[in-house]
This record gives sequence, structure tokens and C-alpha cells, in this order.
Amino acid sequence: MKYLKLASNSKKKKFFFVIGGMVIIILVVGLFAQAQAKKESQIADKVKELKSGQYIPRIKTQKAVLTESKELIKFSAIMDAADKVEVIPEVSAKAMSLLVGNGDVVKKGQTIAYLKKDSGLIANLRAAESGLTIAKEIEVGTERLYKQLKRDADGTSGEKASKRQYDLSVETANSNVKASKDKIAYLEANLAKYTIVAPASGVINNLTATVGDTISAGKVFVSIVNDKNIEIKTGFSSTEISKISVEQEVEVENCLEGKSICKGKVISVGTVMDSASKKFPVEIEIENIDQRIKTGIVVHAGIVVNKKEEVIVVPSTALFEKDGEMFIYLVNNEQKVNLRKVKFEKVTNEISIITDGLAVDDKFIVDGKYELEEGLAVETIGSL
Repeated sequence: MKYLKLASNSKKKKFFFVIGGMVIIILVVGLFAQAQAKKESQIADKVKELKSGQYIPRIKTQKAVLTESKELIKFSAIMDAADKVEVIPEVSAKAMSLLVGNGDVVKKGQTIAYLKKDSGLIANLRAAESGLTIAKEIEVGTERLYKQLKRDADGTSGEKASKRQYDLSVETANSNVKASKDKIAYLEANLAKYTIVAPASGVINNLTATVGDTISAGKVFVSIVNDKNIEIKTGFSSTEISKISVEQEVEVENCLEGKSICKGKVISVGTVMDSASKKFPVEIEIENIDQRIKTGIVVHAGIVVNKKEEVIVVPSTALFEKDGEMFIYLVNNEQKVNLRKVKFEKVTNEISIITDGLAVDDKFIVDGKYELEEGLAVETIGSL
């Protein structure tokens, strides 16, 4: 019985919840409809005022000027140094001393780190040096005896045999000296691998090791970048790549503090599509002579295509269609509207070039959606 009562209460709560929700929805819809009706009424009133001449619209205008027009194929990418050398040690050892840090400028051949040398190589080098000393002493003694033999020679057959034997001894001594020197050179070359030197001039980058860390052979220890030239590697679709060519100008936004645009150029356009990205590779270079541009940052940029000088450019919003032809609203010296038929060339969705129908210094309305009539008086505000 108690269970039935609880079930009945639950059904009542659910019923009231549903009814309450429906009431809220009806109220919201009603309020929205009321606001929409009010807005439509206001628009209708303004249209009546406009037609009767009681209402003077306030319109933004812009003066037509000759300027530059350009289409940008926009993209985002990472800027990197065009010249970068990775330092990869040939031996694994503990870092005993690091002489540079990230951002330091180094010269080619400059020592940047010392690794702990292999004790076995050091012992072998000392033994080889001792062996060289002995080999040289034997060589000197053998050559002295050979010279003595030549001075005392009387041409007997026994002396000729001794001469041949000393010839072999001198050759052996010379060979032993050379072998000792070669072994020392080999050991010194291997020990030199424990001293890391800069293979090129530039700026130290990506150094993460500290003193005491084990540096692994075959892995990148540090990078040295020469960022006097910056490169951007990116890719474009088949439609975009057809508009791109080598030497085209590139604009990079916000690449420097206090300078919004940096200039670069396209240096390579790939002809084979990357199978993974389905895009064609393009390489871009930006001069960085004063090395103020920082590498490793993501930038927004655009390749300049379809560039034209000395043309009249208007916002695409200024144009409107009427009876199958394109028009633009002008405002004359009496602050009245004139409709002007124009010919145009679309550059982007935002801007168009007027090829006929608009002259320099003509004042046009930047938004063509007003449906204004010829001769209508207007007030211009915020003229551009």
C-alpha cells in the first residue's frame, strides 16, 4: 500500500514537471515572436519614413582611390632556421664539462663540451707512445750500424750478405716506427671524439644535457643554427599550387615586435604531391640579417598572387545586383544617392576591383544592402 502511494506521488511530480516545462517553452516562444514582430514593425516604419522623405539614413562612405590589389593564399606554419647543423657524438660517455648554453654564439671548430675519456684508450695510447720511443731507438741504432758497414765494406761476399741483412733490419725498424705512429694517430683520433667541437658557426639550440648526464652516441646532442635566413616549409592543395611559383612575395604576420609584416619569397615549389598530407610541398625563405626574428614559432602568412598596381578596390559588400547587372551607391556633393552601374573583378570574398564605372575621388557607400533609391538624401558618418 505504501509502495502504491509512493508511485502515485512520483507520477504526479513527473506530470507537473512536464506541464511546467511546456509552459516555459510557450512563454519563450511568445516573447521571441513578440520581439520579432516589434523589430519588423520598426523596419516597416523606417521604410515608410524613408519613402516619405521624413527619415534620412546615416550611411558609411569611402572615397575611391588608386591602390594596390593582391590576393593572398593564406597558411600557418613554423619558422625555422634555413641552415641548421645537428651535432651527433660518435661515442657514449658522461658529460664532464659544458662550455656553452642555449642562445650562445659559437664559431666553427670551437669546443663546446668535454666528455669523460675512455680509460682503456688512454692506457693504449701511453703504451703506443712508449712503443714508438723504443722503435725509434732501434731505428737509430740500426741505421748507425748500416752506415758503419758501408764505410768498412771491402767488397767480399760475406759483407754483401751482411749488407742485405742490415737492409732488411733498417726496413723493419722503419716499418715499426711507422706502425707505432699510425697506432698513436688512431688512438688520438678516437680520444678526440670525447671533445665535442662546433662543426659550423651559429647559435646553440636545443641543448638539454647537463654536466654528469650520459651523452649517447648516434643521438642529437645539440643543434647549431645560422638564422640569418629563415625558412618555412609548408604544403598546398592542387588548386592552390597552380597559382604559386618561385620568387613570389610572401607576407608573414607578427614576426617581429613592432613590425607587423616581414617579407619573404618562395624558393621552391614541389611537383610531387605528398602521399600523407595530399599537398604539394613549398619552401619559403625570409631574410633575417639582424637576427631579430625568432625561430621555432608558429606564424600566419600569405603568398601574394594576382598582384595589381594602381587599381580601385572596394569592399565586396559595396556591390549589389539589380536586373542582372552590378551597381554601387554613390553619394554626390549634395549628399544624395546616385546608382552607378559598374564592372568588377573579384579578388577575394572581401574585396573586388572596379574595372569600369567608378572614378578616383568618387564617394561610395560601403554597404549595398540598404535598397536606397536614386536621389535619396543621406547623412554620411564615419567616412573612411
